[in-house]
Amino acid sequence: MAVPPPAARAGGRRRSSASRSETDVEIGVLTLQLHLHDAESLKDKRRVIRSLTGRVRARHNVAVAEVDHQDLLQRSEMAFLGVASHRDPLDKMFDQILEEAERSVPGDVMETGREFLG
Repeated sequence: MAVPPPAARAGGRRRSSASRSETDVEIGVLTLQLHLHDAESLKDKRRVIRSLTGRVRARHNVAVAEVDHQDLLQRSEMAFLGVASHRDPLDKMFDQILEEAERSVPGDVMETGREFLG
């Protein structure tokens, strides 16, 4: 007995390459370096990172991760990933995230990169 392809089993249709362009998306990644002058323990650092992560995720639909310097007390590199239909909304959102980080992080915040795929 032949097994139908997954799209047929689920009742869906396969998309042609022509409809693929209608669903194109932009994926953006913003990376920030944080220097936390007053952090005296990893607990202090985690508190700041959790606070920033919570604030950003409450206001924006992004994925957030600490991607480097996890073992250092006063440094962190954070990555924020967003998806949109065009690049402009991502740029605007990343500007807002940077402003939020500069307002709420007790230390230095430096943008280290913006990358876009799509």
